[in-house]
Amino acid sequence: MVLRFFMFAAVIFLSCTVLNEVIGEPRRDNPYDEKSNTYIAPNIVYGDSVDYEGEIYKTVVIGTQTWFQRNLNYDVDGSRCYEDKVVNCNKYGRLYSWATAMALPDECNTSNCNSLLSEKNKGICPDGWHIPSNEEWKTLQNFAGGYTAFHLKAKDNWYEPGLDTYGFSAMPGGYGSPESYFYYDGGNYSGYWWSDDVNKRVCITGPYSYDDCRRYISSNYSNGHYLHSVRCVKDKYGSTTPSSSSKPSSSSTPSSSSSVQSSSSVRASSSSSTPSSSSAAQSSSSVRESSSSSIPSSSSISIKYGPSVDHGGEIYKTVVIGTQTWFQRNLNYDVEGSRCYSEKEYHCDTYGKLYNWAAAMALDTSCNSNSCSMQINEKHQGICPKGWHIPSNQEWATLIDFVGKNYREHLKAESGWNSDNGENNNGKDTYGFSALPGGYYLSGTFSDVGKSSFWWTATENNATYAHRRDLASGSILDGMEYEYTGHKKWMYSIRCLKD
Repeated sequence: MVLRFFMFAAVIFLSCTVLNEVIGEPRRDNPYDEKSNTYIAPNIVYGDSVDYEGEIYKTVVIGTQTWFQRNLNYDVDGSRCYEDKVVNCNKYGRLYSWATAMALPDECNTSNCNSLLSEKNKGICPDGWHIPSNEEWKTLQNFAGGYTAFHLKAKDNWYEPGLDTYGFSAMPGGYGSPESYFYYDGGNYSGYWWSDDVNKRVCITGPYSYDDCRRYISSNYSNGHYLHSVRCVKDKYGSTTPSSSSKPSSSSTPSSSSSVQSSSSVRASSSSSTPSSSSAAQSSSSVRESSSSSIPSSSSISIKYGPSVDHGGEIYKTVVIGTQTWFQRNLNYDVEGSRCYSEKEYHCDTYGKLYNWAAAMALDTSCNSNSCSMQINEKHQGICPKGWHIPSNQEWATLIDFVGKNYREHLKAESGWNSDNGENNNGKDTYGFSALPGGYYLSGTFSDVGKSSFWWTATENNATYAHRRDLASGSILDGMEYEYTGHKKWMYSIRCLKD
């Protein structure tokens, strides 16, 4: 009897193994951290690598699509390296005119060649792969969710790095013009990719760009003679379309165990590489889309509180928002280099204290005029209590990504914001963040109390500036979504984030 049981189990095991091979189940071969019992990049699912003209391309499964993990570096007439340097081709791939990318005659850069296009245009991609259409780029964006650019950007080589949540690893390859000029700092600022739609490109850019390329994959017109990157997408999509509940939270970070996808969208080829179902399945309440239609009203969300924290004799309530836990109010911790708005104690009681950057980071004042990035830890405690830290620029992005497009009304307190031309500027305080307009201080002047909030991040920009996040009244453009920097000697508020 026992022998029969083991024989039956062996047959089942072998059958499952063979079935996985037959249907081409995507595998998870990304690093696994035995200590924390989690994947280092839990949302990345790899497909089979592709050998094309002597180069090996890893592939990644994102939703129902499978993409090359890097830009195409296929040498063909009409393609160039950024600044004509081979080292840039090796890093960012080659740049192609539209006709070259589509494997069409050069005159198609200026003439209508729709009759030569098929439903899936192979172009210069290998067999079984094609140049993505505009709709296929939109499919990628819809799966990645709000603030798509941060999920698709690589974690380095950008002026403003991304999360690389799904392994797309977008790189800032810049672009070239027919006049042999190259633009947008290849290796720093922007990436542009052709779609198979005539003269249509998609883009992802860095800060100080106020178009949709800054936050999402955005499609816009480009002269066919311009040189852009190419990504190949697989002809045959997966048979299962993941539901929104099977996507990781858009606020997920690579180290968060709660960001592991459910088994319906991520399957490992062996049981040894699959986290337990209790750690792998997300609850639907932790998944938010960025569109306002998918953000529940404040009446349908109960604020989730964490344990209160005693710091410097003050008690701070905490709130859980997505995968993060924040102080519910600004820090009011007395330290040299801090002050109350207008030097009035009651403002400190309401808005917390204002700090210059070095004071907030608990660094020497010389760091306000010198680069001290080497002294900033990954989770930099600064003047926050033990187990908490000053949020980085990217951690603020995670918060905004989770809350979505209507972040102003969801993060602002329900009272305390001045009206603007009769408009009510208070928020709904949907998640209990309770942002209040504490203003700022610079060059001997206090400004904007009742109108704006400003918070330091732990992310240094250069010797004299660091990144900040802002929340403003009315139609004023704020830096919660569009990142700005502030002079380190200026004084802003601080919010602490749990390690």
